[in-house]
Amino acid sequence: GKYKNPLICDADRLRACSKALQHVELEHGDFASILARAKEGDFVYIDPPYIPAGETADFTMYQPGGFDMNEQTRLQAVASQLIDNGVHVLLSASMTTETLYLYDSSFFELNEVLAKRSINSDPDGRGEVSELIIVGKQVPK
Repeated sequence: GKYKNPLICDADRLRACSKALQHVELEHGDFASILARAKEGDFVYIDPPYIPAGETADFTMYQPGGFDMNEQTRLQAVASQLIDNGVHVLLSASMTTETLYLYDSSFFELNEVLAKRSINSDPDGRGEVSELIIVGKQVPK
C-alpha cells in the first residue's frame, strides 16, 4: 500500500494477544492427528488451504509438497469421520467444481457466501467472491 506511517509493530495488541494465549497450548502437526483427539460433542472449525478457484489463486503451498487434491480428499474423509463420531464440524472452502464434488454427500450441507477480497494485483479481481461454508450434518445412526 501507499501508507505514510504504517504500524509495523502494535505493542499493545501484541501484549493483549500474549495475555490471551497464556493458558493456550499451540501445536503444529498433521491435521488428521490433531483432529483425531476431537470427541463426541466437540466443535471443530477447519480452514484449509482453498482449492484454487483460478489460475492465479493458488495459495496451497503452506507446507512442503503443498496441499493438493490428495490432501483435500484426505481432509474430507477425516471431516466425515468426525461427523460420524458426533463431532460438530464447520469448514470454509473455495467455490469450485472440485469442492462441490468433494463435499456432495449426506455428511455435509453446503452454503454459498460472498466474501470480500481487497487484495488482488488486478483491481477488477477485487470485491466479493463466492465461497462455501460447509456444515457437517449429524447423520442418525
